[in-house]
Amino acid sequence: MMQVMQVMMTAKTRTWASAARFIAMLSGLLVLSGLATACGASPDRGVSSALAAPESAPWQSGSDPVSLQMQDIGRRLAEAGWAPGGPTAQGFLTARQQETMAITIPRGRCATVIAITSRGIRDLDATLFAPSGDVLAEDVEPDAHPTVQVCADPDADRRLYYSLTAYEGIGTFIYASFLGPRGGFGAAAAVVGGQPGVASAGAGEGGRDVRMHGWVEGVARRGFSPEGSPIPVILSNDQRVRVPLGIETGRCYTIIALSGPGLPNVDLRVLDDAGENVVVDVSPSGDASVQLCATRTADYAAEVHAVIGRGEAQVAIFSAAEARVGGSSGLWLGERQDGRRTDRDVEEVRRASADAATAAGWRELTRVAGELRSGGASLNRLTLPAGRCSLIVADGGRGLGRLVLRVTDRAGHTLTERGGARSSARARLCPDAPIDVSVSLISRRGEGRFALTHFAKEVPAELEAVAEGARGSFLDAVEDASVDAYRLVERRAVAAGPVPSIGEGSACVRWAAVAHDGQSPVTLTLYRGEDTIDQGAGILATVASCAPRTELRLRVAGGGSGRIEVMRFER
Repeated sequence: MMQVMQVMMTAKTRTWASAARFIAMLSGLLVLSGLATACGASPDRGVSSALAAPESAPWQSGSDPVSLQMQDIGRRLAEAGWAPGGPTAQGFLTARQQETMAITIPRGRCATVIAITSRGIRDLDATLFAPSGDVLAEDVEPDAHPTVQVCADPDADRRLYYSLTAYEGIGTFIYASFLGPRGGFGAAAAVVGGQPGVASAGAGEGGRDVRMHGWVEGVARRGFSPEGSPIPVILSNDQRVRVPLGIETGRCYTIIALSGPGLPNVDLRVLDDAGENVVVDVSPSGDASVQLCATRTADYAAEVHAVIGRGEAQVAIFSAAEARVGGSSGLWLGERQDGRRTDRDVEEVRRASADAATAAGWRELTRVAGELRSGGASLNRLTLPAGRCSLIVADGGRGLGRLVLRVTDRAGHTLTERGGARSSARARLCPDAPIDVSVSLISRRGEGRFALTHFAKEVPAELEAVAEGARGSFLDAVEDASVDAYRLVERRAVAAGPVPSIGEGSACVRWAAVAHDGQSPVTLTLYRGEDTIDQGAGILATVASCAPRTELRLRVAGGGSGRIEVMRFER
């Protein structure tokens, strides 16, 4: 039946950063609880009583953009069988600030806890802690809408601690809980987008059986059928076991690995017949899942890895005809990564970045490598050629977390600063004259080796009339839009105020704006009637809508004393 193709064991040291962070935050909660008691409050009301959901939470009747967004999410979740219930709160976070709330999930119920933010917060992380300090689930993807999902046992409420961290930016947030069926996590995830962190349903076999049943029902509704029975895999600490996976052209696959008692963290990879990663889930959770559509018939392998602990996992494989599920666009699981640090070799990361840059028309000029300590920086000097665009890419290897890339001129003025998702960061500049710059690479998390690569290409035709200071951000907008299948249809320089003639038609549209100096922040606001439906702010601001443009108004503000480049993309 199952053949074990390879077992690999390596020494690994577990860190306790999350537990230490939890203990510090819990101490703060206990102080607050003690103050409440001293002032006459009941001890068991404490902090969490203020967070219990009222009959109608404020966001349900609010008219601000964040409340309206949560209302829209609530309507779509209701169609998927989820209703508001349990804890909710809203507030304001500054950069790196954390808020920790005690929450209770009602017995026998499952909760999807969603946090959303104003445009000022670009990266928000959410973590669920057990009272013991163990991390139960995390959503640390580099976005501003983290989601975690958890169930309570049938016979007892589940007391947990929910923590939000503004990893990048400042602004308002709302978090809300929605209650729904045990088998409905996939449907909720499809509404929210991304890959929520999922807390294990329980430590016993019954918990895993419930999760497996939910997967079977959930993927069946999307056209997937099981390929045989689940395969048991016995794992010890840091052991890897490969299960044969034959794939066929024209079919799509969902592969899951569900942990049993003693396995708090399991990773899953699909490897091709050359041993290269095809898709991975290395998120810090007990269960792992991946999806792919086959481009050829081949013998692949599903590799299950016990990050820590020992016990039995079950691997289940589901498949469907590509035409039935809509191909890759019909897959709802992305590649789940631990957003804190990469586990890839720096050369592997660098090659992937170089391949992507080459495909976009960039040519490599220089490359340097080195090593970064946590919180440390590496200073490098480059000369950017005249009349060409330069792309500077920083890639971090195993052990490095998020990087910050800062480019300054000889006088020390910052030309651009970019924060990367996970362990990569990139900056684009298009100077008219040669310029000597200093490139600082800063590690915000972890330590390890890095590669810094300088690429260049001719100034694209659409940039020739754009002010020099705005070209880098303009190019960011164009290349980011192309990834999402948008094409540039118009650009113009405008003054702050209403943007006239925003175009006609019903195609989905995205607007982007950048100040002529490339440094002054701008704000784009999109209205439907008198209601704000989207707002973006920053060095590069974007908004988007698929509503008929006859109903929309666009306004731009900021930009310093100069004019503002506004771009319109359609798809």
